[in-house]
Amino acid sequence: MGSVVGGLLAAAGAVAGPAGASTASPPVPALRSSTPPAGAVVLGLTTPAHEVVDQAAAGTAFVLSAGVHHAFSVDPRAGDRFYARTGAVLDGDGVVESAFGVRPGQPVDDVSVIGPSSRRPLVIEDYGTSQHSQIGTIQTSASPLPSTSATTSTGTASRPTALPSSGWWLQGLEVTASASRGITLSDHMTVLACTVTGNDRLGIGGAGHGITIEDDTVSNNGNLVGNRGWEAGGIKTVATDVVIAHDTIADNGAPGVWTDGGADGVTVTDDVLRANRFGVRVEISRRITVSHNVITGSAQQAVIVVASADVTVAHNVVQDNHQGILVGGVGRVGTDGVTLGNVTVSDNTVVDSGTTGLHQPLPAGTVVRFVGDRYTGGRFQWAGHGVTFDALQALGQEAGGTWQP
Repeated sequence: MGSVVGGLLAAAGAVAGPAGASTASPPVPALRSSTPPAGAVVLGLTTPAHEVVDQAAAGTAFVLSAGVHHAFSVDPRAGDRFYARTGAVLDGDGVVESAFGVRPGQPVDDVSVIGPSSRRPLVIEDYGTSQHSQIGTIQTSASPLPSTSATTSTGTASRPTALPSSGWWLQGLEVTASASRGITLSDHMTVLACTVTGNDRLGIGGAGHGITIEDDTVSNNGNLVGNRGWEAGGIKTVATDVVIAHDTIADNGAPGVWTDGGADGVTVTDDVLRANRFGVRVEISRRITVSHNVITGSAQQAVIVVASADVTVAHNVVQDNHQGILVGGVGRVGTDGVTLGNVTVSDNTVVDSGTTGLHQPLPAGTVVRFVGDRYTGGRFQWAGHGVTFDALQALGQEAGGTWQP
């Protein structure tokens, strides 16, 4: 079926939205220049980088010299820009929490960290001290001050939540060997042309609004922790208005992409997801589109939708997975009230991928539609019971769909 995969990848220029309309695939953002401006402050191998960055004015440009910067850690100011010479390596030596972070209660906006190129990245390795932490090697969100607590929409006090910075731009980086999380997300953040690989728990994760994760390789994350149901894998986000596109997401020990905790308005499109534990897991989320991806070799489901609303899974190639596209989570309610409903699975090509269908009986008024999918091999389930393809169509599902043994 290689020709099918290649053909649909080449045709993946249109994305099916929640209403079934076709819209243009999101463009990859333009790369920013990796050349530092004249007068940029050089951070050498023996420079006390934390002190130099602290004492510089906001908006200063810095150059990371070639070689290994041991125990490198800075708290940038707003607008700071960091450029790396070819061969620069930031090494946390297993004792430093983050290479780039922010102080408690002090979000910092518009910071750039730019490596020479995706082929010659700035390597940032061996940060973090605990597999159970949610602090990233690049930590863009600030913890609240101890006296600060968040409140819910009803005014009830809750535990403190992170204070997001805005506008961070990460480009041409290799973030690897983090004890827990590689990159923490925040508002209006871009992760472009980066490699995020071999992090113990999670490659990229967190909250925020208006996030772009494009043209990246996210691989081999979440393979070294026991409890992968809490947070693990390639990308896990609870953010809103997120684009995850044109990425290669492979060999992660939990979902390749995982939306959770009220994530809203996430588009996963034009990605290659290969040999992850799950391909895409949509959990207690809203307005999620999974389209024009190639998903192969998942150890469990290629796509699983759990207790989520307004979800479209369309125009994907799903091949050689343990299971195909499953929908469930009846009776589960998210903290923001989201429940299972208005899920459309349409126009996918599903090849030799185990079981596809509905995992549980639906309450009256709950809408789950499978329409026009094309199957080769595999099995079918509806309301938790195995059914034939003919029986599935007799139930009003898969109008226009096809199946061949």
